[in-house]
Amino acid sequence: MKYFLLFICLMMINENAFSQDATVKEKKARQSKSKTLLQKKYFDVSAQFITWQEMIDASGPSIAGSGRFQFNGYQFGLSHNRPMGGIRWVRQYSSYLTLGTTKGVGETGTFTDEFKNQLWFSLAASAGLIYRTTAVSEIGFFIPVSARLINWELAANAAIDLDKETSFSAGLGFQFAQRFSTKSALVVSVAHQFLWEATQWSIGYQYSLR
Repeated sequence: MKYFLLFICLMMINENAFSQDATVKEKKARQSKSKTLLQKKYFDVSAQFITWQEMIDASGPSIAGSGRFQFNGYQFGLSHNRPMGGIRWVRQYSSYLTLGTTKGVGETGTFTDEFKNQLWFSLAASAGLIYRTTAVSEIGFFIPVSARLINWELAANAAIDLDKETSFSAGLGFQFAQRFSTKSALVVSVAHQFLWEATQWSIGYQYSLR
């Protein structure tokens, strides 16, 4: 009887060791697959809310000064990501289409007019570098170049001209991504546009096409 019990114990120990070995192999296989996935090129699509304040100059026969305008919009992006050999560093090349409205009021000189719901859109491209700090978080720096058109809607007899109807700018930005999975993430970014003298803030959702 005792030999039978010993045999049963040995079988249970062997089965447990086999199960642990299978678990370790499966875990290693998942890690290897995940690492391979992180080393491949892939695209991101994103949708973000963006906001900032900017000074706009005004001029006319009896008007001169500048006003502070609040810009709000929705930014849609496509990014091409290229890992640099390993899994930590990634080069990113992006393009964006942004649509929104602006409102503001004159603050200096004889410019005291108020404007609301002025439509604008912009096209932008950027190049950046991403560092994967952990398996679920990323930080990055990027250099955006933007072109923008504001559709100033003025009264037919308005004797005023508003600056920056068509304008360009270049800047420097920082972004943070918190991943929910290998495909989806929350993205927060801040970028200073030097020619517009404005700091843009954005937050939104990113989906990776892996």
